Amino acid sequence: MSLMNYYKSESLKFKRSVFNKLVWISSLATIFIVFFLVGIQVFQPFGFYWWYSFILPGFIALSAMLSQQKEEKSGNYNLIISSAVDLKKVWLAKNLIIMRNIIIAHILIAVLISSEYLFAPNFIKYSFLHALGGSMIIALASIWQIPICLFACKYLGKFIVVFANLILALFVPVFVGKTAFWFLFPHCWIAKSVEPILGIAINGTSMENITFSLYAPVIAVVLSVVLFLVVNYLGAKKFAKQN
Repeated sequence: MSLMNYYKSESLKFKRSVFNKLVWISSLATIFIVFFLVGIQVFQPFGFYWWYSFILPGFIALSAMLSQQKEEKSGNYNLIISSAVDLKKVWLAKNLIIMRNIIIAHILIAVLISSEYLFAPNFIKYSFLHALGGSMIIALASIWQIPICLFACKYLGKFIVVFANLILALFVPVFVGKTAFWFLFPHCWIAKSVEPILGIAINGTSMENITFSLYAPVIAVVLSVVLFLVVNYLGAKKFAKQN
């Protein structure tokens, strides 16, 4: 079977499940929390900060956890391993399903954050296209987490993975993000990308004077894609060796 067939098969497993509902739950939760915490004046920048610092790491880790739980509870791993299927493609399909949900969630976040124009146009900082562009950069800078969380959830404690990803995403940028070696720490990549694009500082404050630059975003996105591909390759090989 082609990779697309494996992708469709994985997609069917999660139809009408909490796994897919996480896209809406996480996006809407971000907007409601931010609205009640800071109101409308800094709604847009703080909305993005809350999303990529708190909600997104949990969203990715929970998606990986639910993917593993789905297989374990249904006994599908034993069925998959004993069947004449390409385990490498099964692994890749699992990654692609989560990536799809990440992209959808970021489109939704861009729409919701841009919706401030409807009720508070005087406080608008980002147009829809600006918000969408920033969202896509955040999405691409985060995809490296997918195979790592999937791998860790399968071979380590699932809730430990969720907790660890949240803690690392929250504190690593604060302590390392302003150093010259930020690019060596994957959890810094999103925070460094949004500084020149969305004008959000490492600590989440809105920057008044922004010097637009693609230097940090390009580095972060390239590193994220490379790490995603490398870990996927290694993860697929490990997954295919199950017996």
